[in-house]
Amino acid sequence: MKAGHHVVDADGHVFDTASRLLPFVDEPYRERVERLIAWKAANASGGHLAAAQLPFSELAQGYERTGRRLLGTRDVADNLDPAMVPVGEMARFHRELRDGSGFDPAVTREDLTGLGVDEAVFFPTSSTSIVAIDEAPFEAALARAYNRWVGEFCNGRPGEFFAVAVVPHWDTALAVAEIERVAREPWCVGVTTCMTLPGKLPDHPYFDPMYAAIQANDLALCIHSGTDRPPYAPARAELTDNYFLLHLTGHPWQQMRAMAAMIGGGIYERYPTLRVAHLESGCGWVPYWMERMDEHHETLGYTVPRLQAKPSEHVTGGRCFVSFEADETLVPAVAAIVGDTQLLYASDYPHFDADWQALDTIVARADLTDDQKRLFLGENARRLFTRLPTP
Repeated sequence: MKAGHHVVDADGHVFDTASRLLPFVDEPYRERVERLIAWKAANASGGHLAAAQLPFSELAQGYERTGRRLLGTRDVADNLDPAMVPVGEMARFHRELRDGSGFDPAVTREDLTGLGVDEAVFFPTSSTSIVAIDEAPFEAALARAYNRWVGEFCNGRPGEFFAVAVVPHWDTALAVAEIERVAREPWCVGVTTCMTLPGKLPDHPYFDPMYAAIQANDLALCIHSGTDRPPYAPARAELTDNYFLLHLTGHPWQQMRAMAAMIGGGIYERYPTLRVAHLESGCGWVPYWMERMDEHHETLGYTVPRLQAKPSEHVTGGRCFVSFEADETLVPAVAAIVGDTQLLYASDYPHFDADWQALDTIVARADLTDDQKRLFLGENARRLFTRLPTP
């Protein structure tokens, strides 16, 4: 509880390293994952290792990025200038992080109690990047392994810890099978994905079986990307290996692309009870994007024949949710446009940039009403994740 509010964290995270998932990987793929872990341990000093080479982080991602170009320098060689801040000093874990945060249920529960969180919905830190593996059975085996592991983690605090499942992308039959499987688990409240493959955006009919299965099982579809790892954000190659630009742009550009493609492709029309969340990008971009989508619908409507309403009407229609940052000055303005019932509190716990004082900040805001705080801190999350218990 926080100031009398029953709080649901709509986007916390676990630390899902390969070694933690290994016991949950089916044979014959477990031996392959063992070899990948050993390879990574032997090659970790070689600079940045792409998630495509091994899609699970054994180290914090920041420590892997030892070859990043710092803005204002010519290339990565300039990073060796002693006047520059060492990259390692810029890539630390969260200062409040303890041994067990994000993977030990007891420690994580203590952390969340300190934050004021009653129930949490957990997302992976790196397992969404299994999409980098284009061998469909192997990708599916790793998705199952993550889901088994996170299910065991959640079952350590039943009724308090929930999670969204990772699903494979390279074979929709395997994806549907995994959606059907996890939907029977009490911890599962949704699916997380970017709904993106090479050459296929979320509007592509290829994904229709996945949408149908998510809707049929009353799960939430959560659009959530990572930073500079598959599925990659737009224009990654043009950002010259600078982490400031990659982290700054990756999430919002992914969300803009996903929202426009889903709305323009008529996903809301064809799946009339599907609930969608756009996470970890703040909320200030949404009114701008709504207006821009509406303008383009008016002038280029013939290019989106499946779209039967103004794009903004889908955003405000009760099935599109967006998380916000605690100190975003635009939250009241966004709520006035999008609707009080569509905004979500999301901690990003326990990542390096998570604001562990966020709930105190939200509760203290004089520009939000008590009703808005009640909705943002819990009720809206229960509308998105309908499987959460009623307090």
